[in-house]
Amino acid sequence: KLCKCNLSTTLRKYEDTLEIRAYSRPFIKFLEEKFGWKPGNKIRNQTTIPKWCFKKKEYLSHVLRGYFDTDGYLEIRDNSPIVRIRFSNKCKKLIEDMSNALKLINIKFSLQWDKIGAELRVYSRKEVLKFFKIIGSSNVRNISSFISWRYKKGKNAKELETISLPFLWKESNSPFKDKIKEDNMLLR
Repeated sequence: KLCKCNLSTTLRKYEDTLEIRAYSRPFIKFLEEKFGWKPGNKIRNQTTIPKWCFKKKEYLSHVLRGYFDTDGYLEIRDNSPIVRIRFSNKCKKLIEDMSNALKLINIKFSLQWDKIGAELRVYSRKEVLKFFKIIGSSNVRNISSFISWRYKKGKNAKELETISLPFLWKESNSPFKDKIKEDNMLLR
């Protein structure tokens, strides 16, 4: 209704996602004019986080969640206390914007550049917990990894089914209240 788009949908059961594609030149023009988003390759176009997103931390947390869910992952090493969030991207401006967004939200990270791009890493248990409390995830793989890390052996499937998206590590997630309270003590 917004732009009289031709829509196509694809259900990807193996990824637990619904892909929606909109075909409309007026819609693309609207996105370019209103938000500055360019169609096509985000690296070639040097995609950025729109400036208006920096007006509210809430907007930034939504944008960062989107990038984490698509270009990032939670790294957990077996038999090791190491846990970190990693983003990789070849788009210099986008990495710079993500760095600025994380600074504004007050999440500590490291940034490493190489010849082809950059990797942004959120280290330490405390910062990963803070990330999941403020930004969260809507990616089932990242959520599952996070819960498995927090419970070492994971929770049973029935409790995982009660999760609503986006998933944030807050006390309202009732099946996990015990661990959330424990983690909140660390974040104080």
